[in-house]
Amino acid sequence: MDINNEVRLEVMQMALVLEDMLNRMLMRLFRIKSDDPKTLGHKSSSISFKTKVDFLYDLERIDKPTYTELLTLMEIRNQFLHNLSAESYSIVLSRLGKEKYIEKFAFNIINSEMSDVSTDKEGIYKYGVNTLYLSILVKLRKALETINDEIEEEKNNLLHHEILFTGIKIYDEALNEFSKEFNTLLNKMTGTKSDIGKIIKSAITKKIKKKLEIKYNKKL
Repeated sequence: MDINNEVRLEVMQMALVLEDMLNRMLMRLFRIKSDDPKTLGHKSSSISFKTKVDFLYDLERIDKPTYTELLTLMEIRNQFLHNLSAESYSIVLSRLGKEKYIEKFAFNIINSEMSDVSTDKEGIYKYGVNTLYLSILVKLRKALETINDEIEEEKNNLLHHEILFTGIKIYDEALNEFSKEFNTLLNKMTGTKSDIGKIIKSAITKKIKKKLEIKYNKKL
């Protein structure tokens, strides 16, 4: 029996790279900062490859075709990982009933006469699996970039809101001081007690609040 370590190693490497991408996406989405997470690390408590794929699909971070591609590669990996008799792509794909599916990823060499890729069945399947892997990798990298961009935008929005509300707080404190100083000055000038400063502050505050509600289309 030929164990064919070369093919097994090739598939293991593909699966490891993709699983690392899944981990990175989920850690960013769930804001996990630990260097040694229990659910996405190397511990026995880590969730499975399929669970990670399911999470990303439910979170609408991968579409249905990508979901199917990931599970297909996972099934191929599992065959090579757990079955000693899985000696080639031909055997594995036949067992899984995935020959036609993988051939779709090798369409550009099947009818080609000028190619350095072997066009026997095993060569076609090898090329198809590698193309499948690269297709998934490109899409996951793009999805991770989108997640990173969203997180950066979220940080910027939080900073904007923090600056806005800090400004409003400072402005309110300044109005309070103005109101007190205005009343003190007016009372000295007229010899009467008045709270016109408070009335002015209230009018300005209402005006600002109304403009902010219009600006952000939200009741404050």
